[in-house]
Amino acid sequence: MDTQLIQALDDLRQQWTQLETNDSRRAGLLDRLDRLSLLLTYQGFDLEATRRENATLRRAVQQTRHRRH
Repeated sequence: MDTQLIQALDDLRQQWTQLETNDSRRAGLLDRLDRLSLLLTYQGFDLEATRRENATLRRAVQQTRHRRH
């Protein structure tokens, strides 16, 4: 995940915990932030895997084209 996004999520968590509010609301928001962070992390992994797969497929296509000529 992008380090700026990680920092923004951490800052938001820290600011929220400093607010005086209903504990259940605060806990609910923190839980949502944690889930969002996890989803974004998985999305980053998925994006990297897709990039690697695309690169592998491009190489395979290029090798196939070279064999035909």
